[in-house]
Amino acid sequence: MKKTLLSFYLVLIVSIIVAQTVTVIPTHRVEQRNGKQYYVHVVQKGQTVYSIAKAYNVGIDEIYYENPSSKNGINVNQELLIPTQNKETEIRQEIEDTDFEFFYHVCAQGETFADVAGIYLLKEENVRRANADSREPFREGQYLKIPVEVPESVIKAEFPPEAVAARNQATKDFTKKRANTVSFNPNIAVIPDYRHVVIPGETTKSIADKYKVDIITLKAVNPGLGDRVEKGERLRIPATGVVTTTSTVVPVGVNAAQSESVKGGDQPIQEPGADRTKKEGKENKSGEEDFRIHVVQKKENLYRISRNYGVTIQDLYDANPGLTENINIGQKIRVPKKKITEGYIIYRVKSKTKIRKIAKLYNIPESAILKINRGIEKRVYRGQAVKIPVGRNAIIVDEIPEKTPPKEEVKEKEVIADKDFGPCNKTYFRYNKPIKIALMVPLFLEEISDSTQVEKVLRGDASGFQPFSFISFVEGAQLAVDSLRKTGVNVDLQIYDVDKSLKKTTKVLQNPELKNVDIIIGPFYSESFNQVALFAGNFGIPIVNPLTYRQSVLKNYKTVIKVKPEESTQLGLIRNLIAQKYINSKLFLITQNSYRDADKVLQMENELKQMDLPEISYSNMELYNYAVLVAMRDEDWVEGNWMPNYSMEGKMLTPSALNENINDTTYFDNSVVRINYMSDGFDRFINNASALRPNTVVIYGRDKAFVMDVMNKLNEFRDSLNINVIGLPLWEKFDNLDMVQLNNLKTITPQSEYIDYNNEQVQDFIYEYRTKYFTDPDEYGFIAYDITMYFANASFYYGRSFEQCLRYFQIPGLTTNMKFERAYLGNSSVVNTSWNLIQYYNLKMHKLNLEEYFYENENANY
Repeated sequence: MKKTLLSFYLVLIVSIIVAQTVTVIPTHRVEQRNGKQYYVHVVQKGQTVYSIAKAYNVGIDEIYYENPSSKNGINVNQELLIPTQNKETEIRQEIEDTDFEFFYHVCAQGETFADVAGIYLLKEENVRRANADSREPFREGQYLKIPVEVPESVIKAEFPPEAVAARNQATKDFTKKRANTVSFNPNIAVIPDYRHVVIPGETTKSIADKYKVDIITLKAVNPGLGDRVEKGERLRIPATGVVTTTSTVVPVGVNAAQSESVKGGDQPIQEPGADRTKKEGKENKSGEEDFRIHVVQKKENLYRISRNYGVTIQDLYDANPGLTENINIGQKIRVPKKKITEGYIIYRVKSKTKIRKIAKLYNIPESAILKINRGIEKRVYRGQAVKIPVGRNAIIVDEIPEKTPPKEEVKEKEVIADKDFGPCNKTYFRYNKPIKIALMVPLFLEEISDSTQVEKVLRGDASGFQPFSFISFVEGAQLAVDSLRKTGVNVDLQIYDVDKSLKKTTKVLQNPELKNVDIIIGPFYSESFNQVALFAGNFGIPIVNPLTYRQSVLKNYKTVIKVKPEESTQLGLIRNLIAQKYINSKLFLITQNSYRDADKVLQMENELKQMDLPEISYSNMELYNYAVLVAMRDEDWVEGNWMPNYSMEGKMLTPSALNENINDTTYFDNSVVRINYMSDGFDRFINNASALRPNTVVIYGRDKAFVMDVMNKLNEFRDSLNINVIGLPLWEKFDNLDMVQLNNLKTITPQSEYIDYNNEQVQDFIYEYRTKYFTDPDEYGFIAYDITMYFANASFYYGRSFEQCLRYFQIPGLTTNMKFERAYLGNSSVVNTSWNLIQYYNLKMHKLNLEEYFYENENANY
């Protein structure tokens, strides 16, 4: 460490000495050459190319490019052409103005279009079209735009033509579908309990015309609706719409579920919608003989549907492209007519859980699972296979004829890990070939040679000095590499200095080794990441974004792996948390206003409203006794005097009436109370709060001032009301929230990372970090260690295409246990879905056991 510090200070001193050159005063003389404007600088004695470049805020390479002879040195009185717009500004402007996605290639002397196209595996004509004004052969340092498309060699080698066509069409359709959307407006009334179901041939305009509504209004009540619609979509219709008898509609909220029955645990258990399926099956057209149509009923999920028909979750995904775990009542799902020889399907446990939770997942009695799995314990562990009895719609046969594959398709020495894992059933160990990881971290190394910045640091002012701000990320990654090598995983970690500069990023992308890396981690800044993501997508390289919350990185680029979990996955987590911990509470949803995050808030509200909330009632004796407490708050009140009416849970209560019917019971509406803080204020909470049961308040807000204001007001009532707070969506981004208030209100928030310093593995990591770097790791060090360990191991076990298998791959991390699923149909991007639930109590943060609140999410879009 001492040697490192000594080297650092020597570099600083040398940098200062080198920087002591004659001051350069920029000229005001501007001339135009070949349509481009330049400063004409006359070299003075003592000036260097470096000092001139710094004075004009351009790169040395830009001066060399415009003045080739200057590479051999400059002379006094020599005229140099300096671009009035530096390359960084030019790049940013070009990216903004160009109507197609591209990244840059920096040419070598004499390169041609054919040479450049060959480097990036593209068609020469496409590169020519993207650079119509460029002439070959190119000069050294000339920038060319590389248009983004699928490389031909990759298509031929890895993807059959039909798969490529399907993917490209899906991407194109998705883009068109989202074209010309408008902002969601929750204030527009819609026809209650009514949805229009799209049929083939319909468009947004034709549907608007059918109901005689304005197309803009129709889009405004359906978040994300563009000019295109897809068969089966369910659309809200504005209240001004005219409904005809020919409209294809689905009623909302109708409970068509049939009763379930279990006969001694031996007979298959009846599922909701089983009889309807037979009727819907008649709708099958030519080519659909291998499928049945299931209409989703109330409270159904994919697990229950799969059990009913004796198929796996993956079978349902394969039969329904684009299907996700979020299914709606009335939605039609294709179910393959799969023949099985046993009366059960297999559920593969992903992490330690209980049989009763699996039973609840499939909506069957726990005893049914215990009976069919002889000797099984009530707690099961990762990798364990659990038999699930199938429903009455399963096709059970005595024997299934085996299909013998052609000889050329039989592969020897193939190890099958699990027959349900599809293309990820091979165990692949990369013992000989190293796993190449490119780590792109902002180190700002050029600032070390900036004399002004260095002098400030030596004077003790390090503010604004950016070098090594993220050095702990590099150190955490290096520690992970050390650990991996000890286990036999050979990792080649290449570190690149990539920050906000797009010019600097472009130069890094010229490194020929980058095309052959297995994984890219970073960059951290969005614009640089966008350029590298385009490059990575061109070569099919998985690129990990460790820090962004932006969802756009998933749909804009082909091979992105987003480590920060997706906000939408909080919905199921919070729903299950409330269902198991706060189901008997009075529920509130407080938002800042009616328009910010309106679609996400509406989803959360619908999740809460769809919960099976219990009926709430209190004895009149309880209510009367509370009326006495209310009256006693008035110091002048005397027992026996008249008592004032009071409001509780939105109902006005009269003490005298309660006393007259003291043995009766009063029932209360138990619906979720939505509060728009801007218009409703805090009074709506006071009028609807309960004094006789807990009040669970979900605060959905991104503005710290709003959150603090609501927390302050809730905290004032903590002594008279039992209040629990759930903070959404990203409270981890707020600094310095009041820990005492968070503690008083027993606040729970989802967080992407959590470090438990009592954990043995965390303590071991800190020890190793201190031993190697003589300091403690910060949050970046922990995150880098987790990311490097996870993805290097994934590449070790699954090979170059490991991103396709991440949904099956889980290893414990120091800050979180990452769990990935496909983000969008049409590309290979995946997103983490794993949140930590953190609760504040005893003035500390505590991680809750997610197994109590979250079922394993197998419903990824793979």
